[in-house]
Amino acid sequence: MIDSTNHQEFSQIVEAANSFLEEKECPEFSVMGINWDDEKSQWVVSYYSDYSNHEFINVWVKKHDIQYFIVGHSFDELSIEI
Repeated sequence: MIDSTNHQEFSQIVEAANSFLEEKECPEFSVMGINWDDEKSQWVVSYYSDYSNHEFINVWVKKHDIQYFIVGHSFDELSIEI
């Protein structure tokens, strides 16, 4: 787990998730939040959109060595606490 003050690390996590959405040609989504998933030991970035068939998209991101990789995603299930 990373320190919450490390903005560069958070930026890399969100960039990896954003790249996944771009590859899948998803419409415009806004980042709602980023959470650590204790069960899976990975990050989940949650997005919201008014312009899609899916209201929410969650993208799971895990660090390997020095890079972040997408390890899963889901539609229409909110995985962060508001």
